[in-house]
Amino acid sequence: MKPNNQRQQVLALFTEKWPVQAPDHALVQQRLADAFDEFMAQGLGDPQFIRQLLSDKEECFAQRLGEIQLALRMKNAGFTLASKVKGPDLLATKDGREVWLELITPEPKDLPEEWIRPRNGVQSFPHEKVLLRWTAGIKEKMEKGRSYLDKGIIRPGDPYVIVVNDALLNARGGFLHGISQKPFVVEATLAVGPLQVTIDRNTLEALSTGHQHRTHVINHNQAKVPADTFFDPKYQHVSAVMGTTLCIPDIRDEVWHNQLAHNPRAGVPVPHGFIPAGEEWACKETTNQYTVFQLD
Repeated sequence: MKPNNQRQQVLALFTEKWPVQAPDHALVQQRLADAFDEFMAQGLGDPQFIRQLLSDKEECFAQRLGEIQLALRMKNAGFTLASKVKGPDLLATKDGREVWLELITPEPKDLPEEWIRPRNGVQSFPHEKVLLRWTAGIKEKMEKGRSYLDKGIIRPGDPYVIVVNDALLNARGGFLHGISQKPFVVEATLAVGPLQVTIDRNTLEALSTGHQHRTHVINHNQAKVPADTFFDPKYQHVSAVMGTTLCIPDIRDEVWHNQLAHNPRAGVPVPHGFIPAGEEWACKETTNQYTVFQLD
């Protein structure tokens, strides 16, 4: 199929996904078209890119659209972008520094239907099931990054950042934070659990409040899934993990809604502030404890 015909098919699909009667139709369609054209002009799509973008599988479309929007966001932040046929999705360069970005859009496996396709009425927040999709995605891309290192695609001194796009994990938007009120990306990597209160058994007075140290989450098979992955040596090559939402309507937003969690034990860390982030999280370790905190 000729490139121009492919482009027309892609633009028609964008219209189908964000129809004429939808708000801001013209703005969304123009920005999608511009982002797609630039992405292709820079040669950022692999040989399967167009085929998967046009696939009738929602997970394929969401992943490829996420790559387009990730490239757009990084370009708007002043990065020069490149890609290889084999390797992470993007190599971003700014001020002489490089960082590899590998995006994953987890499928909504085991999530309740009413959460994925909401209706009117009160619904529960399946926070643990959502968190399990984050941990699975991060683990998959940790292993992928290791294979890139072993093959020499990523050099030992290159930073490697996993980007988790939650586009398929909720239909509402704005649920990048979990039950702890911290970002899912923090819960999945630094063992931050729900808020808890310690109460004196005799007086029933509250003695202290804080976040639970949650090192794992129980999955549907009753197995323990790690949620403290940054403390696992297997993750040393992961510089940081980003959480974001990259759905079609997000292309309207001038502000990038994302959070970045730095790996305190990364072999190759990413400088604070280098990658644009709405929230940036770090961890300071001492002999007997560690502190998770948000950077200014």
